Amino acid sequence: MDRKQIENYVFISLFVIPVLIFISTPAHPGSDTAYRLDGFIDRYLLGNGWYSPSNYPFAAKVTNSFSVVLAVVTGFFMGIWRRNDIITPLPKNSGWSLGWSLLLILGLGTYAGLISFYPQEFSIFSGRRSFMFTESFHNNPVFFIGLMAAKTVCIYLPFRMVAFAIYFFRGKAN
Repeated sequence: MDRKQIENYVFISLFVIPVLIFISTPAHPGSDTAYRLDGFIDRYLLGNGWYSPSNYPFAAKVTNSFSVVLAVVTGFFMGIWRRNDIITPLPKNSGWSLGWSLLLILGLGTYAGLISFYPQEFSIFSGRRSFMFTESFHNNPVFFIGLMAAKTVCIYLPFRMVAFAIYFFRGKAN
């Protein structure tokens, strides 16, 4: 199996692992181990970040924390591990579009990272544009997991891109 196939499996795991974490985590901490995990996440990980839906606050906290850690670690690892797999040369006229798309990816990754670190408040306005920020949206497990998977990918891509770029340009300078 080559590195590209392995990266495809890693990318698929970005969708699957948060779902498995969400399914396997109880809605509220009930055991001593769950309370210890809750304290660990509050002290050392992103315990207060993202939204906290009332139906499953503990599962949302655990899924948010571990999906962000998963995205950052795998993004750096895959960027460094595939640093020698140079893509074919870019067409001459793709500089501006490539630059804007990279800035867009970095912007989305920064936004997704920031909303994962800081607590978010639900919107109280009733309208179609604010539906994704309402408590009813996040209390639906399917919508919550879909948004969590999108956020994980938005965090993974910039970290992979930055790690690859550091090693790519460092190799070009030598």
